[in-house]
Amino acid sequence: MRRATAVLLFVAVLAATPTSARAKEPPERARYDSIGLSASWHTTRDVDRDTYRKVNWYVSAYLSREGKDKRLWSSLYERVYRCEREKDRDRCKSLWYAFGRIRDIDDIELSMDPGLESASLEGTYRVRRVEKRERVGPVARIHVTASLAASGEVYRSRGSYASWDGKCPRARYRYEYSYRRARAVVTLDGDVSSTRIRTRGWMNKEEGFVLYRDCD
Repeated sequence: MRRATAVLLFVAVLAATPTSARAKEPPERARYDSIGLSASWHTTRDVDRDTYRKVNWYVSAYLSREGKDKRLWSSLYERVYRCEREKDRDRCKSLWYAFGRIRDIDDIELSMDPGLESASLEGTYRVRRVEKRERVGPVARIHVTASLAASGEVYRSRGSYASWDGKCPRARYRYEYSYRRARAVVTLDGDVSSTRIRTRGWMNKEEGFVLYRDCD
């Protein structure tokens, strides 16, 4: 009789125990990796003896794989300035900028050597001009081809971070990050004057894993 009473008492206590205090399932583990590249450059054109126009360009791409999930972010950015030549330092005023992006992995060709020796990008961006915070003019299509070759050493570091759901770390990332400078050749075509630029760039990658925890 005493044994039966003890069993019933244990079951009652277990039922009353909060879910958070019970044994939880071990975190689910998945591979995580990403690659990224970018290149930037600027051009200038004289308006008159004292004034010139400067254009800054920036193109980048980032692809991450987390388990079976893939995510892409790639952008093309252009900003135009009107500059006045001054004795000590030129004075420049921003006139407008244009921005385009690609999110669909099927709309871009992106590759990178595992040792960060080389990388390439090719895609067509739908670019819209913004002036005084207003979108103006038609959408332009600019085709970009970029190839990068390693320049310098590979720099490596390790790190970790967590993605939180309230007070619960839903996902913990642990990775090794590698970075390398590069020489870049970028060609622009489409709704823009065809241009081929030799400039600087960079390549990077992350490799590691992520632990998913049940926060419910």
